[in-house]
Amino acid sequence: MRNFAFAVLAPLLLLVCAACSQNSKHKPVVGVVPKGANHIFWQSVHAGAIKAAQEFDLEVEWNAPTTEVDSSRQIEIVESMVNRKLAGIVLAPVDSDALVGAVNRAASSAIPVAIFDSDIHSKNRITFVATNNREVEGWRPGGWRRC
Repeated sequence: MRNFAFAVLAPLLLLVCAACSQNSKHKPVVGVVPKGANHIFWQSVHAGAIKAAQEFDLEVEWNAPTTEVDSSRQIEIVESMVNRKLAGIVLAPVDSDALVGAVNRAASSAIPVAIFDSDIHSKNRITFVATNNREVEGWRPGGWRRC
């Protein structure tokens, strides 16, 4: 889990480059939108995002739907971030199709979007970071084998 939290930092760091190009006296704000907030996995991602923000002088706006299946709430969150012209958005889409419109709108507004955990059916993302749940030592198609 700790390694994945670090991997989520990678897209956030890529967004730093875009955010630093803004001429502002305020810290750039990067929105982080996970699938949910309650599971320890998402809490680990949150901690990683906050650590990266401190290290690179950014602010993180963390906002998540109550449940990990609420794509309509996730769309509202992303749309709000686009409307407020955040420096970038890091998103773990609940639904690979439902969030396409929001991601495309962000891209058309020159807001970079990094996708993590689950991919999206849009080319308008700057990166995609996830674990490979299939290439685990001892796992092979058809089940686990003894190592």
